[in-house]
Amino acid sequence: MILRVAGTPLSPKLTQKLVLIILAVFISATALSSLSTGLLLLTSFCFGAAAFSLILDLCPNNELPNFLASVELPLIHPGLPKDFSFTDPWRDIQVPIEVDDALNDLYEHILRDYVYSWYGMISYDEEFVQEIRHILRYASSVIVRRLSRVNLATLITRKAIPIGLSHLDACYYARQYARSFKSDYRDAFFDFLGPNAHPATMSRENEVLYIQSVARRLLKHVFPKRNLNSGSVKVLLADILSGSILQPLMDILADPDIINYILETSFSLKSGRVFDPPSGVQVEFLKRFVTTSEPQNLSSLFTDLSGILKDQQTLFAFIKFLREEGGINQLQFFRSIEDFNKKIMNPDLTHQEILDLHNEAVDIFNLYLKSDAIHHVDIPLELVKEIELILVGNKEDVLKLRTTTPLFQAYEAVYTNLVGLCPAFHKSVQFYSLLLGTKGNDAHDEAGKPPGRPRLGTSRTTDKIGNSLTKLRHGVMAKSMEGLVDEKLDPALDIADICENGEKEESLSNCSGSIGEILEFRDLTAWRVSIPRLSTAKDVGGKPFFVYVIEVQRIDVTSQKTNAEDLQWSVARRYLEFYALESKLTEFHGEFENAKLPSRSKLFSGKGLDELESKMKPFESYLQCLLQNPSLKRSEILFTFLTSTEEFTVAASQLGKMIKNVPIPKLTKEKPELKPFIAAYFASTQAEPAKPSYDSVIGGDFSDAGGEKPIKPHPLFHNNQDAKPDKQVGHCHKYYGYLIPKQEEGVYDTLMYLALKVFKIQTWKGQFLQGLRILCRNTADHFVEFAIAKELVEVLNVGRIVHLCNLLEGAIFEPQEPRTDEMKLERKARALENFLEFLRPLIGKLIGQRPFDHGISFVFESLQDPVINKQLAYTLFDTALVELFPEMEVKIH
Repeated sequence: MILRVAGTPLSPKLTQKLVLIILAVFISATALSSLSTGLLLLTSFCFGAAAFSLILDLCPNNELPNFLASVELPLIHPGLPKDFSFTDPWRDIQVPIEVDDALNDLYEHILRDYVYSWYGMISYDEEFVQEIRHILRYASSVIVRRLSRVNLATLITRKAIPIGLSHLDACYYARQYARSFKSDYRDAFFDFLGPNAHPATMSRENEVLYIQSVARRLLKHVFPKRNLNSGSVKVLLADILSGSILQPLMDILADPDIINYILETSFSLKSGRVFDPPSGVQVEFLKRFVTTSEPQNLSSLFTDLSGILKDQQTLFAFIKFLREEGGINQLQFFRSIEDFNKKIMNPDLTHQEILDLHNEAVDIFNLYLKSDAIHHVDIPLELVKEIELILVGNKEDVLKLRTTTPLFQAYEAVYTNLVGLCPAFHKSVQFYSLLLGTKGNDAHDEAGKPPGRPRLGTSRTTDKIGNSLTKLRHGVMAKSMEGLVDEKLDPALDIADICENGEKEESLSNCSGSIGEILEFRDLTAWRVSIPRLSTAKDVGGKPFFVYVIEVQRIDVTSQKTNAEDLQWSVARRYLEFYALESKLTEFHGEFENAKLPSRSKLFSGKGLDELESKMKPFESYLQCLLQNPSLKRSEILFTFLTSTEEFTVAASQLGKMIKNVPIPKLTKEKPELKPFIAAYFASTQAEPAKPSYDSVIGGDFSDAGGEKPIKPHPLFHNNQDAKPDKQVGHCHKYYGYLIPKQEEGVYDTLMYLALKVFKIQTWKGQFLQGLRILCRNTADHFVEFAIAKELVEVLNVGRIVHLCNLLEGAIFEPQEPRTDEMKLERKARALENFLEFLRPLIGKLIGQRPFDHGISFVFESLQDPVINKQLAYTLFDTALVELFPEMEVKIH
């Protein structure tokens, strides 16, 4: 016979013991009282056990339900609407004035040290800094709204605690393995994890790359979309987010000295810091931060909302801006209310017209004001209720909207929102396109024709040579400043545009007269390229072929044309021309380790368009790497590839002939003032020495993927695991391969694990906890979650948040004295002592003094290795990131 309790079969030995106990109780009751008493006791026990087992079988997971489910968790933070405007996410966020002031001081300090320190030497215009203020406010508002959706207590009990449990489990087996095989504890830990080790812990380089990748993916979720249209801004924001925020944060979270400080203060039996009660004043989130430096004198090009609505061209651009920002519904509602007001203000309305107005008002309400409206407009809820109350009455009551204020107030609220969008509109692409016109078209027949640059052999070439001689005679010869270039010169001029193929030496001497224009200032590292598409072209015989369209933009010079068309163009290159470029660069400069083309296809023609499309991204990356190489910043070969309208092999051969045939000695003898130009020209083929860079975290012995920025070992974490990319699974992982990874969720299971594995309690106590689990696991988990939420409410008060902001400001900007090893050991001893004294009354008496001291010491020591802490910190970081940004989960995994 097999007995089952809550669906779980009991072992034969336990069944035998249970039967013997029941018989012993029955015989004792019979002997002490009577047979009927013994039978009654036996029957009651059997009936109760059967009924209880049946109840457990009917319960989910064969466990009693949560008897405290009706007790709601304390609200840690005020709830905010789940839906919010992406144009102004700070709307409806009210915070205590003390918190707002603390954040304002922190951000002002950041701007003062990291922006004004260099921007003040360039300009006094506050427009750039004001844009940064709005970006900081936007990002902070998005994070606050994301945090309001997360239940911190549930996150701690159901995600963070199980992660900590898995970490302890790995530490436990790693220590066992290290003692048994006399190996290093850290190596055993990561060997035990095997493929489950976080990739950021492999090396410092891997960690930097991982943080940079996360930062790039966070940009579109945190920062305004309009600020990410610029590639340089994206790179700047990603570097700031990764290098100045995330990387230092992860180093702080994994530092054992910081962890000991948290344990020392959190488990201290002394009374904590007492904060002053808040004033109770609520303000709009970071409004003062962006309004105190708002420029007083607006540009004459700026138009207010009324002017925008009156001008059709400006209105059209504004509509396109709102559509991109997700605010077109506000303009639609605004215009609908305007039309509705014009109709309802008619004093001679007929009964049918009143009914039509009521229907129109209902349509507007259903389309814009209902909570589930398709084009919902965010206005105060009390106004929506007042309007709804009028519309649900008699249809004639619609006239009350003419004499009451709710509809007018809703109109004013939306008008205010639109006015608030005007500053962003005046900085948008749509507004600049309205003022300056659209960019040049991308048609292929214009590809390969940089604006303002003629083809070889045209009449403009002769004119340009003549103009060059005039500039040489009146400009270069009349000036004594070496290296000065005439500002009127075409900034996109190429040597191949001046000297035609096959010119005689005497012609070239005239051509060389324009050497000041030839050797104009050029910095290819400030050029930007992309390959957005493939196109088709025809050769001289009319046979079609595919070409790559390369979009080129230069920012190293100022445009000489009103529409800046000389700074942006496109050029078409065939597949083989890229390999010709690589060959020419290798011939003159040698090989570039960080810039290589993919292997060339031997049977290319058989692969067709798919093969060509697969090379678009590698070709684009190759060109971008070349432009980032300082030794090529003045390379004529690369310049010709990105500007010449001819086939590159032809243009390069012309360039070679010109370099070979120019009579340099004669030229420098007759015109010595040109010598610096010529020296600069030939210096473009020489590699420049590497410039030193400063980085407190990154910079040193290791190199990043691009090979440009060195990554030095951290003084505490060194090179993390210092593992090679091809690291194999080690013996420890194989030795414990039979173990099933811990999957416990909840506080009760965690306590059972600690009791059995860490504190090693007696067997009967463990069995008692296992039996008790069926009865009170769900209730205990909810109780602990309730206690944590209540504690968080008390801890995260206004005074403490302000104090944390002040501590963060001090940690960033105030110089910190380095802590010695003796100071760290003293803090470690105090943290362990406080940890033991705080938990001893709760746990020590239940499990015994010796098991308690051994278990607590093990838990404490599991947090003292900095690199192992990195594994825990990054696992918790990924979990928190997914909770805040669920849409990033797939990418992180």
